[in-house]
Order: sequence, then structure tokens, then C-alpha cells
Amino acid sequence: GERRFEQAPIPCPRGLILLDGGETLTLLTPPQPDAALPTQEWRHAASQLARAGKLAEAATLLEAQGDLIAAADVWAAAGQPPRALLLYMQADSEAGWEKAAALSEAEGDWVQRAEALKQLAELRDDVSAWQEARQAYTVAGMAPEAAACWRELCRLQRYPFVRIEVQPEAGFVLDQYTVLRLLVRNEGWGMAAALSARASSDAFAGQDMQSQMMGNLAPGRSCELRLGLAPTRAGQAPLTLEVSFLLGLRGDPHTVTRREFVAVAAAARDQQSSQALAQQLTHGFGVVEPADFRLPRSQEERLRRHLALLQDRQTRLELERAEQGVLAGVLAKIEMDRLIEQTQAEIKEIEAQLDALHEAAAGA
Repeated sequence: GERRFEQAPIPCPRGLILLDGGETLTLLTPPQPDAALPTQEWRHAASQLARAGKLAEAATLLEAQGDLIAAADVWAAAGQPPRALLLYMQADSEAGWEKAAALSEAEGDWVQRAEALKQLAELRDDVSAWQEARQAYTVAGMAPEAAACWRELCRLQRYPFVRIEVQPEAGFVLDQYTVLRLLVRNEGWGMAAALSARASSDAFAGQDMQSQMMGNLAPGRSCELRLGLAPTRAGQAPLTLEVSFLLGLRGDPHTVTRREFVAVAAAARDQQSSQALAQQLTHGFGVVEPADFRLPRSQEERLRRHLALLQDRQTRLELERAEQGVLAGVLAKIEMDRLIEQTQAEIKEIEAQLDALHEAAAGA
């Protein structure tokens, strides 16, 4: 039969908690909602609709009033993830992109999850956010986008960021020695130390498949590494190229590795052009052009978004405290106590982020 809910829905990190007349708790599970319904009149009306189990009507009202995240939370609870995802993205806030990423993961859309995490990283601009975005792009099989995230990690951690261009003297021919010139440019912020290159394949041989160590490469500088190898069989042959270095003079080792299947001709007249081979091997390293990198959000925009996020959390805290005073049932009160504690911690974290933004602006 139809259930009647005697209390307004209680937002929690996993969804909306509903308490019926028999004090039975029900959890509706959109991905990690973070904004409870404020006390405005139209929000009260939406709460009444949700209490009656009319989630679609409640979500429509919230959406019409411009409360995109709250509306998306309810649409997700009502089993409408595409509409919820659209509203999370339209909100263009940390909370919105967090929820978009969580919902995309729940729906198995790894590409959309990666894109949402990238947007979140642009807002937060910290190491953990960019690392999560990079991992997501890697899982989605999007190597250039993962490389762009790695560049942002290098910027934040003052690491070297190398761009590699492969210039073969000719296409590969069976049993003929070919030199590969690897032009390495450090476009990053720190020293690339102990730089070296290596080729490996069971379809190639040669004494120069490992380059000599070239020492250190400072930011803004370039160097050339040479490899020499001869294919031992014709046709499509696997070839792995590696460029290795330390992330700073005393940093961790880092290796850029790409594996390609290259054409090996049985005779010189059929060999691939050096230009085509160069393009294939250079593209294989998956480093995007500088023009493809993100345009960082301004300090003013990040400050504005953090202020909006702080106001949202403060509004939520006020409502949670109001709800705490009218709840019936021990379990519901315990859950609300936990939510209040979590919201207070989030407010403290946002205030610390605002302080850091103010300090950065003052020092600019």
C-alpha cells in the first residue's frame, strides 16, 4: 500500500532519508547529495511533495526555482539519472561535479566520469584532484587527456614535463640498421635528471637499443638521444620506446613508455617513409599540444565559487539543526547528529581553502 512519510526528507551523503509513520527508515540513493532543502517557501513545498512520495513533482519544482543540485539529487532518487547528470553539470560547482562523477561511475560511463573529475580538478587545482582525473582518463583509455592532467600535476609539484619527438632516418627494412633520433624538450618546472632512452622488442636487434645517459635537462632546454636497431622480421613488428629520468635531482624515477606496431619492409623499395614513421612514433607518446591544455580558472572565479560553496554549506547546517529539533526516533536523531558534524567539518575545510586563496591573491 501507499506509505505516508511523517517527516521531511533528511539529506545525507548517500541520499535522502525518509521516515514513515511506523518509524521505518528508507534510504533513497542518489550519489552523495550535499545540499539539503533550505527553508524558503518553495523549498518547503518541494519537501511536502517529497514527503508524499511525489519525487518527480518535487524535483520539477526545485529545478524551476534554479536549485539545480537539490533538483538533481531528487531526480536521481526518482530513478532519472540522465536528467540528474545534466543538472549536476549545469550547476558547474565542486558539489555538482563531484556528484556528476559519482553518478557517471554508478551508470558505468567512464568517459563522462573522467570529464567530470577534470572539471572538478580545474576548480580545486590541487594534486589529489588532478591525480584522480588522470587515473580516470587512463581507465577510460584517453591517453592525451591523461597526459594533460600529468602536466598539471607537474606544474603543482614543480616536476619536469618532457615532450618527445621521434625522428627516424628512414623507414624500417629487414636486417637494415636504422637510427632513431629522440628530441626531448623539458617544458616543465623542474630538472629532468639522469635522462636516458631505450628500445625493446623481440623483432629488433642491435647494440644501440639503449642510449647513453645524457645527464640532466633543465626546464626550457632540449637534448637529443639516439637509438640504433635493425628489424629481424618483416611485416608488422612490435616496438617499445622508453624515455626515463628522475623527477628532480633527488626525485622519484619516471618513465614515459609507448608501444607501437611498426611496418618492416622486406625490401628497401617498399619501406615506409621516414615522415610517416616519425608521426606514428611521436603520436604514440600521447603528449598533447600546449594549445590543448586547459585554461586555468582565474583566482577571482575560484574565490567566487568557494564563497558560494561556503554559503551553501552554511544554509545546509541551519536546516539540519532545525530538522534535529523536530525529528522523532532515535536512529533519525543519530543520523542527523552525524550529518551536522560532517557539515561543520566541510565548512572548516572550505574556510581554510578560502584563506589559501586570499593569501595567493595577496602574494600575486
